[in-house]
Amino acid sequence: MKFQHKLAILFAFLWFFALLSFGLFLSQLDHPYALQLFASSRAIAHQSLALRLTARDLKYQQNVRILSAKARLSDGEKALSEQALEERAGEFLQGNLQAPDRTGEFVLHVDALLENQIELHAEAPIAIDERPHPLKAANRQAGYIERNGPILLELYATDGAVSSGLPSRLTLRSSREGLPVSQKIALQIEEGRSSGALPGVIETGPDGLAELNVTALTPTLKIQMQTLPEEGEAPSEARPHWIPKPTQFVFRDLAAVQTDTELRLDIQSLYRQGVVFIDLFYQDRWLYTHSAELTDNRAQLSLSLPRLPEDPAILWVQAYRSPYLPGEARASRHLLATQQTPQDALNAFLLNHRSLLNGLDLGLPQGESPIDRQAALLLSELAPPTDEPPLLCDSSQQARQELLTVKTRWQNRLTAVYVVSSLILIAVILIQLRKNKRKTEQQWSEFGEEGEQGSRRHNVWLTVSFLLLLITFLLGVLWLFRQILWK
Repeated sequence: MKFQHKLAILFAFLWFFALLSFGLFLSQLDHPYALQLFASSRAIAHQSLALRLTARDLKYQQNVRILSAKARLSDGEKALSEQALEERAGEFLQGNLQAPDRTGEFVLHVDALLENQIELHAEAPIAIDERPHPLKAANRQAGYIERNGPILLELYATDGAVSSGLPSRLTLRSSREGLPVSQKIALQIEEGRSSGALPGVIETGPDGLAELNVTALTPTLKIQMQTLPEEGEAPSEARPHWIPKPTQFVFRDLAAVQTDTELRLDIQSLYRQGVVFIDLFYQDRWLYTHSAELTDNRAQLSLSLPRLPEDPAILWVQAYRSPYLPGEARASRHLLATQQTPQDALNAFLLNHRSLLNGLDLGLPQGESPIDRQAALLLSELAPPTDEPPLLCDSSQQARQELLTVKTRWQNRLTAVYVVSSLILIAVILIQLRKNKRKTEQQWSEFGEEGEQGSRRHNVWLTVSFLLLLITFLLGVLWLFRQILWK
C-alpha cells in the first residue's frame, strides 16, 4: 500500500473520530446553575406578593450563594413594580413585591447575581385577581374509639394535629342535642405519656368549651373523658385517640387579630437555634414571607397586616425550618383578621362559612366566652393551602430546554456533515478501486481471455463486498451517533 493511501485512510479515520467525539462532548454539556423561585402563581390586586429565591448547582446538587437579586412585574411592555430581594434567610433571598391595582395576566422576572459572578434569569406568568379562591373544609378524620352517654364529648386539636414533643392545644366541647352545655369532666391519660399532667377535672364554660395543653411523648395518645353528672343522671364518656405528628414548630396562643396593626408571632421549636421561615397567606395567596432566628427554641416576630378586600378575612400563617420540609413538620394556623369587634367578626364568619364547619355550631349569644377560644375551634375546621409555598419556576427546565434545542440543531448539522463525509469517502474508494481494477485487468490480460474474465469476476466480487462492508459500518456509526443522549 502506498504512503498516500495510508495517509488518506488515517485522515478519514481521524475525521470520523473527531465528529463522533464532538457529538459525545456536545451531548454532555449541561446548564451548570439554575434559579428556583418560590411564589404563588396568582396574587391579589394591590396586595403583596411574597417571593423566595435560591440558586442551585446542578452538577453537585447544592445551593449556591446569591449576592443580589431583583424582581419586577411587567405586562409585556413595561415594568409595573420592581423590588430588590434583600432579606437573607440561610441560602435564600426573599422579599415582597407589590402587585398592581388592575387584574389580568402578567410576567414575573427575576435577575440574580451569584457569588461566582454568574448572572441568571428566571421568569414565570402571574395572574392578578380581585379575590382568592373560596375556602375549603378540612378533611378531618374521626379520632374516637368509643363514645356514649347523653352528653356528647368531643376533643379537637386546635391546629389540626397533635404534635410530638411540642405543646399542642386541644379544645374540649360538651353538648346535648347540638346545644352547648357547661359540664365538669374528669380527664386522664389512658394510653401513652405526656410531659405534663392533665388537669384531673376541667369544666366547660357556657359555650360548652374548655382548653387544655398536652405534650405527647409517645407514638400514640389516648385520653379518657368522663362527665361528673348531677345525682340521678347517667355519666357520659369518650376516649379520643391521637397519633402525634412529627411537627418541628408550634405557634403559641393566636386566633383573632386586628388588621392595620402588628401581628406578633411567638414560635416554639424542637431546634435550639437556626433560621425559621414564616409565611403569611390570605386564604390561598401568599402575601408575605419573613424569617427569624431561633434562640433557646423560641423565635418572635412582628408583621404588619394590610387592609384586606373583605372583613373578616381568613389568614393562614406557617413556620418551618426549610422550604423543602413536608407540611406536617411545619407549624400552621388560620387567623381571623378584622377591624370589627372580635364577636361581630366571628358572627360574620359563621354566617358566610357555616357550610365548611362540619355542623360545628356554637349557638352562643354575644359575649358569653373568650372569643379566641371560639375562633380557634372554628378555624381549625378549614383546610390549609396545598403545596405551599409553591415552586413557581425552576430556570433549569427553561435553560435545559433551550440547551436541548441547540444540541438538537448541532446534532442535525453533525449528521449532515457525517453523511456528506461518508459519501465522499465512498466516492474516493470507488475511484481507487476503479484504478486498481484497470491495473489488475492489464496484468490478467497476459493470461488470455479466460484470465481477463476471471479478473473481472474477482474485481466485481471484491468491490461489492467491500462497499457493503463499508456502508454497513458507516450506517452503524450513524445509528450510534443518532442514539447519543442529548437531554
